[in-house]
Amino acid sequence: MAIEFEEEKIVKKEKESKMAFVGYFSPKEELIDYNIYSISNHHDDWRNSVALTFLAWVSYILKDTNVNDLDDELRNNNMYPGISEIVKFGYDEDSDINYYSYEVILNVLLTEVNYLKELYKYNKPSGYAEFEYKLMLFFEKAYSNNTFFETVGRKFSIENPDSVREKLRRKHKECDEYDINDLYQNSVKKQLLSYLKDVCVQYLGYDSIERFKPDGKPIIITDDYDFLDNPRVITTSYRNINDRFYNYLLMDWIVNKESRYRFNSNTNMYELENSYYISENEEMLSKEIESIKKYVPRKDRYKYFRN
Repeated sequence: MAIEFEEEKIVKKEKESKMAFVGYFSPKEELIDYNIYSISNHHDDWRNSVALTFLAWVSYILKDTNVNDLDDELRNNNMYPGISEIVKFGYDEDSDINYYSYEVILNVLLTEVNYLKELYKYNKPSGYAEFEYKLMLFFEKAYSNNTFFETVGRKFSIENPDSVREKLRRKHKECDEYDINDLYQNSVKKQLLSYLKDVCVQYLGYDSIERFKPDGKPIIITDDYDFLDNPRVITTSYRNINDRFYNYLLMDWIVNKESRYRFNSNTNMYELENSYYISENEEMLSKEIESIKKYVPRKDRYKYFRN
């Protein structure tokens, strides 16, 4: 079933904010403006509520950090046997590392998740509430084995703090150490949030929507701005993209396909979905879309939309 074509709504939001739209389609095909609770209008803005939830629970490794150089308390509390990974609970602006064990993280997380499960027992969440709730459930599964990265099937990493700070000092020679620390905090947050879209798309079943210039610079929406001037990109992990995004493909949107991780309740692991064949229906829809695009002007293609 094709997702409803929401381009007009997206354009309206862009004109109001004077910024390119960033958002998601939920698994229920609901359009979610990612910036709805943000102070500014950037996908990596840590002030977004879903971003805050992600930062609060994500674990990561510090690249190039030799585990033997760490103090005993940090190593003992944050390492599991045989794997050189540092577990961090949330992100505290006053310290680089929080000394929490997997057991502590999971206990705190379960308390919050169980509260939400009870809260949504009879009134199912939607929109942003559902978004955050699903993210919490993802982390509940991710920590359930006390082996975060093994459970999710991949690693999230950030650069070594010392090397990041040194790069910032070279780039911002006019800044004192207090300012460098602020820049470092924001740098780490952006590095961690670079994985948020991956989690939403590959693990939670959300489809990301992004608008950007070919050179990667922000789009400034002016009164004479033409929506067709710049790419319109959807990133999804759904198999049947021609069926799901038929109307968008028909209207020249780009749909990128990512692999999907599915949770195996027998192994308590997220497993990479096996490669799959393209169904006859998908092949038929692909040819249909290309044929309509070839012979029908964009302004008239809405007549061929699918429900």
